[in-house]
Amino acid sequence: MNKQQSAKLNAYLAVQTLLTANEEKVGTLPALDEAADALTEFITDINALAQVQSSANGAAEAKASALTDLGDAVYELAGAVVSFAEAGADFTLAGRVRFSRSGVVAGSSNAIVARCQDVIDTATENLASLAEHGVTQAKLTAAKQKLKAYDTVRGLPRQTRAASAAATRQLEETFPKVERLLSQRVDKLIWQFRASDADFYQRYQVARSVVSGATATSSTAEPVIAVPKAA
Repeated sequence: MNKQQSAKLNAYLAVQTLLTANEEKVGTLPALDEAADALTEFITDINALAQVQSSANGAAEAKASALTDLGDAVYELAGAVVSFAEAGADFTLAGRVRFSRSGVVAGSSNAIVARCQDVIDTATENLASLAEHGVTQAKLTAAKQKLKAYDTVRGLPRQTRAASAAATRQLEETFPKVERLLSQRVDKLIWQFRASDADFYQRYQVARSVVSGATATSSTAEPVIAVPKAA
């Protein structure tokens, strides 16, 4: 959510909190009780959509972390293989896995997976000769697991970006609905409490004024006039 939407949500929560704390009073008007339930549902939806929005950042972070782990593990294997190959003057083998640390994870995700798989395969083929160069079966297994982990998450940012964009559109459609619910249903019914329960009515005006301030650009919002608290 953007800053304006976050401010609106906080304002809606202020109204929801008041209505929930006075559910017995709200329940005396079935239509108001229904509107209060609708407000709660809208708030739940908004929170869920906001979570979908934020998941895009989480997916990108997960991919970046998995790529770092994979790059470190594969670069270590590649270095050991190069050391072994150079010692035996096998320059073809050395050239097959001679990468800089950044080169291990350069290019598209498909290229990265293929490159890392080739390094792992090369180390596996020469495992019996690599012990003195620091390669163990445990390190190979760990590298394979990190490659699998990266392969699992590499497509998530693209998927979550699409979901985030859809959530953004839904949020833009939801906020005006909440504002209309408040101005055209809740506000209209709360008026009935101005004489029978002036304290509740006044506290609603205070909570509602927060909403009005947060939604000042809304074309459906009506000005809320606070009344003096009954003596």
